[in-house]
Amino acid sequence: MKLSLLGVILIGIGLSQPVHAQQFLHCKVVNVADGDTITCLENRTPHKIRLDGIDAPERKQAFGSKARQILSARIIHKHLRIRLYNKDRYGRFIGTLYDQHQDINAWMIEQGYAWAYRKYLKKHNKHYLSLEKKARQTQRGLWIDAKRAIYPSDFRKRKP
Repeated sequence: MKLSLLGVILIGIGLSQPVHAQQFLHCKVVNVADGDTITCLENRTPHKIRLDGIDAPERKQAFGSKARQILSARIIHKHLRIRLYNKDRYGRFIGTLYDQHQDINAWMIEQGYAWAYRKYLKKHNKHYLSLEKKARQTQRGLWIDAKRAIYPSDFRKRKP
């Protein structure tokens, strides 16, 4: 089937538009790249998802491997509901993961393996700040060694 030039343009425009705030994806998690990025399959179509409102340690950063392990153990091969908000500059969906009714993004912060991503917090996830504060106070996860707990965006800036 051949697409007209107009058809190709319309498809391109549709793919570059923000995702409607109420759109949900139902898919099976097949890969956990790190503590805040996954790949899931919906009807054999892969989707990369960047977890909304959190920033987990980078792979080469202290606790980066552990954050990935914790998230993977919690969600790998599970069928999740993902609330989509937008796409990032890398073409990944930005979304909140739900296993049943549990917000997995918030869970990562509660476990102490992600920060509330202050730069991108919105009204729907401002409460992530209080979850992070509690994880710090109780020394959960990476907060057990707060000296090595470097905010991921600061760590990324340091890299050559």
